[in-house]
Amino acid sequence: MTSPLAVFCLCAVLPGTLNGATTQAPGDFGLAMTRLELSLDLDYDEGSLTGWAAYQITNFSESDVTEVPFNLGRLMTVVAALDAQGDSLAFTQEVAAFTDSPRRQVDHVVVTLPHPLTPGATVRLRLDYGGYLVGYTETGSLYIQDKVDKAFSILREDAVAWPSLGTLTRRANRGAPRPDFTFTASITVPTPLTVASGGRLLKEQTTDGRTTFVYESTAPVPFLNLPIADYRVIQQSGVRVYSFPQDSIGADQVLTGATRGLALLERW
Repeated sequence: MTSPLAVFCLCAVLPGTLNGATTQAPGDFGLAMTRLELSLDLDYDEGSLTGWAAYQITNFSESDVTEVPFNLGRLMTVVAALDAQGDSLAFTQEVAAFTDSPRRQVDHVVVTLPHPLTPGATVRLRLDYGGYLVGYTETGSLYIQDKVDKAFSILREDAVAWPSLGTLTRRANRGAPRPDFTFTASITVPTPLTVASGGRLLKEQTTDGRTTFVYESTAPVPFLNLPIADYRVIQQSGVRVYSFPQDSIGADQVLTGATRGLALLERW
């Protein structure tokens, strides 16, 4: 029996809530992402990132959809929207506040589809974007202090590090369907920084002092967090542990305990 891949990050807790797709009442926001692909390059001198995010989006509502809204970090900008064939799509964007949470400001992007997306149908599109990653502590989410920093960075939806499907209303966004999704993430950072992920590592390639990490999901996931730091990485029997160098003793203990626990589950 093959051991399942287990990943432990001693640097951060990676919370997520599993939510399934639900039937939407007429008028509610019913679009959901079922696949995400990221290709990002981080500039630590500027504190910025550039790249693109591609999506597979399904219409779970009961009505045709002609526009797809996204929210992006307020100091970022979308420079192009493309369909699955690489053709340009019309879009608008503006920095705006949520109507029911005015302290929450985002770059609100609306992409116009060439053809209506009927109920149950799926569309693929890509957004090229870039800018500065900043926190959202002013909203009351004191843990969202995200920034591109060599000591520690994290790419996640909490800080809208990539365009996230959504309206300018928290109520509508919370009621939207949230099916699990598959992902591929290609993240380039300066060496010796390491990108951590619970996904399968497809490639780790270093060129001219910069390393690209490519991960893919092994199964659909409810969320994606990508911590980045100068991690020490150890692995054994399908268990992979990322830790800061000063936490090496604790990391060794976690690896030992995790491998023993998985071995026990396999025997059972």
